[in-house]
Amino acid sequence: MINKYKIKVFGLVVELEFMAGSLKSITFKEPANDSNAMRLFAQLHGTEADIIKRIEQIDSKVFKIKKITPKQKIAIWKEVYKIHFGESYKGYFSENKIKNVNFTQDLIVAFFKSTEWYAKSNNINQYANNYNDIKQKYLAKDSKAQEANTGGAGLLEEIKKRGS
Repeated sequence: MINKYKIKVFGLVVELEFMAGSLKSITFKEPANDSNAMRLFAQLHGTEADIIKRIEQIDSKVFKIKKITPKQKIAIWKEVYKIHFGESYKGYFSENKIKNVNFTQDLIVAFFKSTEWYAKSNNINQYANNYNDIKQKYLAKDSKAQEANTGGAGLLEEIKKRGS
């Protein structure tokens, strides 16, 4: 089983990926200075549970990144579309295209508000095809958007509660 976490610790934003309880990869989401990186590396020994517990005990933020299925991503898209446009989404979608793309309310709304040519159709496949460009432009405009990306899990929980 693969688990991913996004953490904010020692002034760093880092994504940790664990496979079968062992640390598999570390991705720095922002440039890191050597001293803070070394402080982080000193915490990265032991099992997944040990590492996460140790990091949580330091004054830090830890967010588990939940894996969302393509069907759940489509539910998020439809909900945000309905909120934004006041009508149900009736377009075609390809589960294959969307399986490796994150669906967050903020990024979907940024796509809907975009003046780029690919956003004119408000189509889920165009969102998937141009995801990296959308994300890059959104993060460049809004420094607050660099908070932990939970992959749309919060909105998904809200949809489940309402029974949509």
